[in-house]
Amino acid sequence: MKREAAAPREYASAKWIGDYLGISHRTVADLSRRGLFPRYRLTNKVVRYRVTEVLAAMERIGGGR
Repeated sequence: MKREAAAPREYASAKWIGDYLGISHRTVADLSRRGLFPRYRLTNKVVRYRVTEVLAAMERIGGGR
């Protein structure tokens, strides 16, 4: 999915964010574990990320598209 093709959501999965930024979902999870942005655990298996927080963190480190 291209960045310009989809309007950002408020919260999204690691897969959606990875597709949006052109990185793997594992990289999204790893960056969160390193403390670049928080993750929000909805259940034991469901984790979501706030898109604006992820984009701001990626801009700070110069990553993503």
